[in-house]
Amino acid sequence: MTPYEPRPIRFLEIWQPSGWRLKLYGIAYRKERPNAELVAAAKRVFEPVLATAAEPNYCVGFVGVHEGKTADFVFLDFWADENELHHHVFVSPVGQPDALRCVTGTGLSACVWDLRLQSFERDAWVAHVLRRAPQPDFEGYLATHLDETGALPTSDANAPGCIIREGIAAMDFQRVHAWLTATYWTPGITREAVERAALHSALVVGAFDTDGSQIGYARLVSDKSRFAYLADVVVDEAHRGRGIGRAMVRHLLEHPDFATVSAWMLTTRDAHTVYAPLGFLPVVDPASRPEDWMVLRRDAATAVVPSSPS
Repeated sequence: MTPYEPRPIRFLEIWQPSGWRLKLYGIAYRKERPNAELVAAAKRVFEPVLATAAEPNYCVGFVGVHEGKTADFVFLDFWADENELHHHVFVSPVGQPDALRCVTGTGLSACVWDLRLQSFERDAWVAHVLRRAPQPDFEGYLATHLDETGALPTSDANAPGCIIREGIAAMDFQRVHAWLTATYWTPGITREAVERAALHSALVVGAFDTDGSQIGYARLVSDKSRFAYLADVVVDEAHRGRGIGRAMVRHLLEHPDFATVSAWMLTTRDAHTVYAPLGFLPVVDPASRPEDWMVLRRDAATAVVPSSPS
């Protein structure tokens, strides 16, 4: 038996064959993404399945393309009749995408990495569709993607690693709210405000311990072009000192969605040593061009935009 090793799960695209909208994901053994040939082969074998899909359905679901160690494993999942997930599986020897064959009726369902994706999609369906009934938010469901790396080491070589996960559906907001309401920057914040801030962020990430519990949180406000602001970086008190906060920030800095962002900002009262190794400088440092910056702070409850000077 081989020890478990995390594999990246990457959102690739919204695939739209014949009126369907399917979130397409790539999973791969010791690489970032599966080969393009396998992705194309998966689309070819799933098109006939979609043409005869069970009804009532919503023409919405997800596809997993998993390039494994000894075999390739692709699956199509779509939602029907409110809360049912229809699952179709094809496999082939690794590196032979044209040999994909249907194994749906054999009892083979998923491997542990595929189950992670199914779990995420289940939570996204509940959050955006079932909990919004009778006005389901299919657009919100389709916009919620899983995009996560494998295990990231912490700065302490003797500490266990953590998993960085992305997306609102992956977050434990009960824990996140408990952390943020006790911070100096958002004392007493409501859970509704925490979740609203996450919803309108460009990306939220969480750090998860080996037992699956969430131990850290961070979010990013950005135009995904030039500007990004790091906010609400927080780590469970029992896990501080392991480099988890820095691991989350590094994950955001290296994310491909923000590759063109040149101005990264944050504010902190006491965590300068967390961010300095990643390249952040105090605004008073001449390299930060302090004369360029301005800030407006106001009480949100009584905010009034000043009139322009005449």
